Amino acid sequence: DENLGMLPIYIGVEGEENQGLCTGTENYWCVNAKADEKDIKATLDFINWCVTSEKGTKAMANDMGFVIVTGMSGGGKSTAMKMLEDAGFYCADNMPVALIDKFAELLAMPNSGIQKAALGLDVRADQSFKDIKKIIASLQASQYSVEVLFLEASDQVLLKRYKETRRLHPLSADGDLMKGITEERNLLASIRDTADYVIDTTNLLTRELKAELDRIFVNNEKYNR
Repeated sequence: DENLGMLPIYIGVEGEENQGLCTGTENYWCVNAKADEKDIKATLDFINWCVTSEKGTKAMANDMGFVIVTGMSGGGKSTAMKMLEDAGFYCADNMPVALIDKFAELLAMPNSGIQKAALGLDVRADQSFKDIKKIIASLQASQYSVEVLFLEASDQVLLKRYKETRRLHPLSADGDLMKGITEERNLLASIRDTADYVIDTTNLLTRELKAELDRIFVNNEKYNR
């Protein structure tokens, strides 16, 4: 495409012109210096409004954020994702952890048309799942609003659900279902401990899970962990 090009952004570091092509998720807000002076001022005023006004910062923190949905396999993640989609969230499931920052970058683009999104992650999606905490911390330190929803259930209920559906647990390649559940619970322990919301679906009916998700993500009611 002849209209596709690269825009260099210089930050004043000596020798940077010889550095080469770098890629990554950056937090630059740029204004076209060749635009009309009135448009430049309006753009700068808007950027300042976004990060200093009460309404602007609230929109940046709440309206433009997304939810990472994760937890124990069989804990209800897929059901929760469908419920969030019905509630108006843009949902993407099983995205590799390495692409989360790019996903957030796309959501933040002015023409994305997406204000609220839910991203489903589980142990099958990416071998570097343990790096999710680092990525979440990086996103939370930027302009993105990121919350983590963790779904779980008791070992007995997870065993029952897997036996009823005759599904294979992603970490029980040798057929030992309980071993896979234990390994997964240990792997996700640190993520559970730092999650914004933890929902135990052991004794929850489908309608009760929906009511809980609506209370948190639709009605924005206070959550007591």
